[in-house]
Amino acid sequence: GIAGPEGLAGIPGSVGGALAMNAGGRYAEIGEFVDRVLWLSPGGALTYLYREEIQFAYRQSSLRQGIVLEAILEGRPGQPSELVARMKQIMEQKLAAQPYRAHSAGCAFTNPPGQSAGRLIDLAGCKGLQVGGARVSEQHANFIVNTGEATFEDVTRLMALVQERVQDAHGVQLIPEVKAWPQPMIVAA
Repeated sequence: GIAGPEGLAGIPGSVGGALAMNAGGRYAEIGEFVDRVLWLSPGGALTYLYREEIQFAYRQSSLRQGIVLEAILEGRPGQPSELVARMKQIMEQKLAAQPYRAHSAGCAFTNPPGQSAGRLIDLAGCKGLQVGGARVSEQHANFIVNTGEATFEDVTRLMALVQERVQDAHGVQLIPEVKAWPQPMIVAA
């Protein structure tokens, strides 16, 4: 087996999107495992970028402006049975702490330095807050769940309301972790 990336178990999305935002959690971030990527720049150039040419930080990377078409990830040798057990343990912890079975895009906001966005949202009284079909999860306040009929506008209005309440209560401006593209990305041919 290949050890390392098992720490990413249960993170929703695509590999390209995960690389663009350096998706991760308490166990790992995808940027730790990159060898190289094939990247389409906003200007339309295809380029292989190696790990040392890519900047990764908390929930961001230098790949964000283009499109990742291919990625080579690396790990280290590991025992398959141990890797499966670790992934199972990670998933059990996520199921206990997050609304994993609900429809969401994962954490809505990045954690401010030294703080937990979910805790700030909870302390601002936002758990259960709802706009249309979008609701702040009762299980983990940093998740916005679709109750069945949420629209893009419902989610963005709810996120803005949460940001306003956290700013008023704690003086902290939450930064969205979820990225929305309001218009199509146009790449020159």
